[in-house]
Amino acid sequence: MSGRRPARAASEEAMAPPAQVLIVEDDEDQRWLLTEILAQGPFYAVAVPDAESALVQVEQQEFDVLLVDRRLPRMSGDELVRELRDRYPERYLAVVMISGYGGGEAVVESLREGALDFIRKPFRPDELLARISVAARTKRSFDAQHEVEHVYLTIARMVEARDWSTGQHCTRLAHNSVLFGRYLGLDRRSLDLLGRLGVLHDIGKLAVPDRVLLKTGRFTARERRIMETHAVVGARLCQEIRVLRPLATLVRHHHERWDGSGYPDGLAEEEIPYLARVFQLLDIHDALSAVRPYKDALPPDQVVRIMRAEREEGRLDPDLSERFFAFLEEMGDQLMRPESERPHHDDFFVEEVAPVEDDADPLSPEAVLEQTLAPHEEMPAIMVLGRDGRVVYSNEQTSALLGLQPGMQVTAVDHPNVRAPVHRDGLVALKRCPVQRALEARKPVYDEEVLLKRDGKEQLLRLTVIPLPGDDGVVGSAGVVVSLREACFAPGIGERLRVASAVFEHMRDGILVVDRRGLIESANHAACMALGRTESGLVSLPLANLFPQADLPPALPPTSRNEVWLSDATWDGEVDLEDGGEADLPVHLRITAVFGVDGVVEHYLAVFFDISRYQRRIERLQQQAGHDALTGLPNRELFLDRLDVALHQARRRQRHLALLFIDLDDFKDVNDIFGHETGDRLLMDVAQVLQQQLRDEDTVARLGGDEFVVLLADVASLDAALGVARKLRHHLRHAVRVQGEGMSIDASIGVSLYPDHGKTADELMRHADLAMYYAKGRDGCHAYRPELRESAMQRVTLQTDLRRALESDQLALHACPWRRLSDTTLSGLQLVPHWRRPRQGSVPLTPYLGKGGLGALDRDLVAHVLEQAIGLAGRWHRERRSFGRLALRLHPHQLEEGDLSNQLEKLLQIHGVPGHCLELQIPEQLLTGLSVGSLSRLRMLGIRLGAVDFGLVGAPLASLRRLPLDVIRLDRELTCNLPAAERDRLLVRGLVGLGRDLGVEMIADGVERESQLAFLRDVGCDAAQGALIGEVQPIETIEAWLRRQ
Repeated sequence: MSGRRPARAASEEAMAPPAQVLIVEDDEDQRWLLTEILAQGPFYAVAVPDAESALVQVEQQEFDVLLVDRRLPRMSGDELVRELRDRYPERYLAVVMISGYGGGEAVVESLREGALDFIRKPFRPDELLARISVAARTKRSFDAQHEVEHVYLTIARMVEARDWSTGQHCTRLAHNSVLFGRYLGLDRRSLDLLGRLGVLHDIGKLAVPDRVLLKTGRFTARERRIMETHAVVGARLCQEIRVLRPLATLVRHHHERWDGSGYPDGLAEEEIPYLARVFQLLDIHDALSAVRPYKDALPPDQVVRIMRAEREEGRLDPDLSERFFAFLEEMGDQLMRPESERPHHDDFFVEEVAPVEDDADPLSPEAVLEQTLAPHEEMPAIMVLGRDGRVVYSNEQTSALLGLQPGMQVTAVDHPNVRAPVHRDGLVALKRCPVQRALEARKPVYDEEVLLKRDGKEQLLRLTVIPLPGDDGVVGSAGVVVSLREACFAPGIGERLRVASAVFEHMRDGILVVDRRGLIESANHAACMALGRTESGLVSLPLANLFPQADLPPALPPTSRNEVWLSDATWDGEVDLEDGGEADLPVHLRITAVFGVDGVVEHYLAVFFDISRYQRRIERLQQQAGHDALTGLPNRELFLDRLDVALHQARRRQRHLALLFIDLDDFKDVNDIFGHETGDRLLMDVAQVLQQQLRDEDTVARLGGDEFVVLLADVASLDAALGVARKLRHHLRHAVRVQGEGMSIDASIGVSLYPDHGKTADELMRHADLAMYYAKGRDGCHAYRPELRESAMQRVTLQTDLRRALESDQLALHACPWRRLSDTTLSGLQLVPHWRRPRQGSVPLTPYLGKGGLGALDRDLVAHVLEQAIGLAGRWHRERRSFGRLALRLHPHQLEEGDLSNQLEKLLQIHGVPGHCLELQIPEQLLTGLSVGSLSRLRMLGIRLGAVDFGLVGAPLASLRRLPLDVIRLDRELTCNLPAAERDRLLVRGLVGLGRDLGVEMIADGVERESQLAFLRDVGCDAAQGALIGEVQPIETIEAWLRRQ
């Protein structure tokens, strides 16, 4: 680790302390260079060589900026940022990533992990200084805002610490007043003031003695006047603290009343600040709704009745109160309402309670305050110190406690009556001063203990220091707020001790009290149960005997508070507890020193609890987080982690590794036909087969659905990887059966090889996926080739063009006629959808449909063509055109979807088309898997059903007998060689005769010659279609021809 102080700027103008920058760079020359550059600006740089050292530094010190090299050994820069954000979620980490490698993806990844900026090497020194300056200003601006909030919250905690119910009352008002302000349409600043007023409107109760504030009986007139002084005290305190100053007027006057009957100044009507009038309505409403010593909580309707009576008597702003009542009706359910809580006095009284008179003369609030608050009252001393340590403001308790005068300088170092408990020789180092530490760290210091010498005795005080931001935005430049409370004067200490004793005994954690020699003095019930011993059996036993693995000394030495302050003197870790059983119990153990007032260790507190359940849960969560729930295989996240490790090793050893991307063919059919339970069992069988056929050093993972991926960590060549892929495919086909049936599963496997096909995990995954896609429908296994990427790009381009065609009406229908052979009359029109491509002209759309490569777009296109066809039939039917029927080819996914009949029924109704005007054609190869029910529903609509491409693949004759077909269309492969080819003549003659016997209309496709036509007429074929009958023409041409008929 190295450090260098920055060069001092020429001017001596006031400035913030140097920004603390942590440089994390593994290259020694780069570390030196970065340190030298930052030394030219207002920075103090600390440089470390790796992420592990950076974690240690950040734990010890908070830095303004972290300048991190993205490529670090063992743990990368992105991983370091992720770890820091996990460890310190409450911190604002200004991280600037620096790297000489990686493109836009690297920048995006670093910014996603939490980096604020990204600098590429090589860089200009002035650019580096500028970017680090911006990052430091961003960090300090965030911290400054955060510390302002600390001022509010700390003072609010002081109120709540004395009176819990007042704290709850303030919390509710902070929420409710903002809600009402929004209802009134107030601006953002007003809403902010109302929220802060809700938290701090009772801040002046710090000055009210506990004998008055916590009294459960009736107030005397004097006590009531004392209570009413809190508005004056609160306003004075807010006025003296810069960040609270905007609240001063509102705090002073939020108890004034419209008719002038309020306090402290008797203001009336518009004299009362508007926001104070808004706030008092919420204050009164909450006071009436909560439990008080003199009344129960009132129901909402009674609260409103009382407030309406107050309005009628003139004590509330008439216009605002009416809007408040309307607000309650509309948004009352969104208010925070009092829960069951301890009753306490509030400064709003529902009715006059007769006070116990004490013959006191009326006094002003200030006079009451001065005469009733004695130095010994139980309230904190509060003071504001400037940056130079001089007292800017102090209340009466501070002056009485420390003997201060305005302008006197005070620190815990040189004030004659104050010293730290670590004091041994009369002085303590400046760096240990709580005020100095708060200023240097620009963070609050809470509950610091100091000793006050008073009346010849030393009194233990608890001190809180909050640094204040100045006009320059730098935290601490305006000084600090300090509060002091006498620790031994805390009220209710006897009750607290009884509660602490009950907590000790009933804690579920084991607690052992150990003396200065390390011997057990007492144990709670949980400790005895865990150790299997009675308390008497534990007393005087050395603590180290119970935790031999904790590496504790036989007797803990009497450590002074000075050593504890500097070294934290706390042992913390996970150890095995010797409980006398067969297996030791894993526990978390924390040993902490307990000090006396003199600063010397009196006891040690050993707290332990069983972590075996947590360890099992963590192991289970780790397993769940990294593995697929169904198959138990690694999931995508764990696989990518292992792939990163394997790539790192392959680079270092200069070896190959391969990825096999596996996709099960037709897995959707298994789920659809046999159900998802069968599909899940099939996936588990696939996972088992893949694991059995791979080496221990290989990894197989399930990415999701029916996709698996295999990592071959060390493979000799691409041919070797392809050999493994073919072996896996062979075993999947022969070893995996669906429900034990003869139906097997096949897979498509794509292979990519490092470094030939990619050097990153992302490249290898994408290229293996492309190869898998290409393997589908081909040889089943395929390695990546660069041209596959081009093919994928063409597919994406095609999808984009087709989507644009669908949206811009570039799809049109063409048609060709078929005629009856008996009289040559028009029997129908075969529809052929076309795509009017802007450059290529009109091309058939059929080659792109039903192939599955277009995904959801494929279904959109087919649905569009179907609606076009039925719309055309509807229009011609209304125009009484004689077109016979329109024939349209169905595609596989239309037959797989169960709602085809419902879709057609709706379209036929919408366009007013009789079902007999439509013929739907089913390819011969799909006939085997069709159900009678699905086709019967179509027949019920009057739609004619036909088999096309017949004779091409040889459909079983049972399909003709089983399915309700109306038409069979002989494929052109059967008719093209007629009448010359004898075998074709015999086959066509037989099929036509079969169709006649079944009562099915027989149509021949591909008729181009008169000799073909004559033969078909002789054998009794019903109709023919082809170039001789009529060419494919645009629908507009066909329509013109129909009009001429």
